[in-house]
Amino acid sequence: MRYLKTRKDSDALAYQRHIGKRLKARARAMSISDPVVMPLRLKRGAPDKSIAAELDQCNEKFETLMRFIAQTDIGAVERKDLESAAAAYIEINGVMPGDLYGVDAMDSSWDETIDAVFGHLQHQDHPQFHEVYPETTPMPPEFRDAILAILQTRDYQSKFHLYSEAFEAYKAHRRTRIERESATSYEASRKLRELKKDIRRLDDFYHFAGNQEFTTENCNNDLHRYRRHLLDQYDKPATAKRHHEIPCAALRWYADEYLPSVVLRQFKFQGQKAKTQIRPVFDIEVELPQIWAAAHDPSYHHLFRLAAFGVFAGAGASELIQTMVTDVRPREGYYILGGSKTAHRSRPAIILNSTHERLLLKYGQGSIAGDKTANQTSSHHSKIIKEGLLRATGNEALSAYGGRHTGKHMCDVAGVGSTDAVRVMFGWNEGGYAIANNYGRAGHFSKPMIDEMKAIVALLTQDLPDLNHLDRVAINTGNVLHMRW
Repeated sequence: MRYLKTRKDSDALAYQRHIGKRLKARARAMSISDPVVMPLRLKRGAPDKSIAAELDQCNEKFETLMRFIAQTDIGAVERKDLESAAAAYIEINGVMPGDLYGVDAMDSSWDETIDAVFGHLQHQDHPQFHEVYPETTPMPPEFRDAILAILQTRDYQSKFHLYSEAFEAYKAHRRTRIERESATSYEASRKLRELKKDIRRLDDFYHFAGNQEFTTENCNNDLHRYRRHLLDQYDKPATAKRHHEIPCAALRWYADEYLPSVVLRQFKFQGQKAKTQIRPVFDIEVELPQIWAAAHDPSYHHLFRLAAFGVFAGAGASELIQTMVTDVRPREGYYILGGSKTAHRSRPAIILNSTHERLLLKYGQGSIAGDKTANQTSSHHSKIIKEGLLRATGNEALSAYGGRHTGKHMCDVAGVGSTDAVRVMFGWNEGGYAIANNYGRAGHFSKPMIDEMKAIVALLTQDLPDLNHLDRVAINTGNVLHMRW
C-alpha cells in the first residue's frame, strides 16, 4: 500500500511520506522532519481495508499540514484549517493532544513536550533568535497559539467539525445498525445494498457543497441550495426529495449526537407526494388458475413458485428471500415470513399443500429460496417473478408487487377482507389497535389464529384444482428390464 511503512523486527505500522521539494525548506524551518512519519493504531495482520482507511486519514492530515506550510498569508487561512494543521503538526512530532493539560510550566515534562513540538522555534521571540538561526522562518503566532491550545485542552476534540467528519460517522453508524438489527445474513445483504444507494446520494451532496464547517448556517444554506439544484435536475419533486433527505438525515443525526447546538430547518418540496399507483391485481377467474398451475410446474423458477403460493399470504420477494428453512413448521401447517421491512409484517403464512411444503423445505438449510438466489439483487428477484407471470398468463402489465394486493382482493370478494386474521395474514397495519386488542403479538402464532387463517385459505382456494400430482418426479422406465416368471 502507498505510504505504508513496516519494519521486519516489529508488528508496528506507520504512515510515511516525503515532503515535496518546493516545501522542504519551509518545513525544515518549522522543525518538520522529512519524511513525515505517523504511527498507525493498527498492527501487522490487520485487515487491508482497515489499514487503507487509517492511511487515508493520515494522508488527509499530511495534506492539510502541507497546505498550511504553502500558505504565505496566515490571515487567509480559515480557522478550521488552522486547527486541523495544528493537530497534524502535533501528531507528526509524536505528541498527543492534551499532553500539557494540568502540567505546571516549571515541570520537566512541560519542557520535554515543548522541545518535541517546537524545537528551537520555542525561542523565536528571543531578541537574538535571528542571529543564531538566520535562515529560520518564525512560526506564525496564530499557528503556535492553536498548537498550545490543543496541547492544554483536556480530552481534546476539534472545535470545528466538518461535513466529511459528519458523513463518515453517519456511514459507520448505518453499517453498525444494519449488522446489529438484521435477523439474517440475507437481510443484512439487502440493507447494505440499499445503504450503497444512500452513500452515493450523500457523496453527491458532498461534491456539490464541498467540505464545509459543520454549523447551523452552513448546513441550512447548503441544503437550501441543494434543494434548488435537485428540483432543476429532476422532473419529479418526489425524486428530488429522495436525494435530498439522505444528507438531511446524516447532518441531523450528527447534530443530535455531537453538536446539539446545530439546528437544521425542515425542507418542503411542493408536489412531493407522488400520485398513488393503482397496480393491476390478477384476474381471479382467468389468470389466478394459470398462476396456480405454474406454481405446481417444476419447469418454473423456484422463487417464482414460492411467490405464486405467497399470493395467499401477501408475501413479497424480499420476505421470501429472508425466510429461513428453520422457520417452516410442517406439523403446524405454517411458516414464518421473516426479515420484513416493518415489524408488523413478520407473520405466519399458511402452507397450502404438499407441493408448497416441498418447495419450502427443498434446500434443507438457509433461505427457502436457496443461497444463490437469496444473494442476488432485489431487482433480479422482481425480474424472475415478472417473467414467470408473463409466461403463465401472457399479461405484460402484471408485476411482482401485484401479487400482494391480489390476496387482499380475493379476501374482499370472499367477504372476509376486514377481519383481524386477514390483517395478520397480509401484514396490513391499520393502526394496529384491532390486532393488538384481540390477539397481541404473541397471539399471531397461536393455534386459534392459525386455524382461522387455514379456514380463510381454504375459502380462497376452494375453486382451484388439486395439482399436487404435477410436482411429482416421473419415474424413468427407459432402462427397466421386464422379467419373465
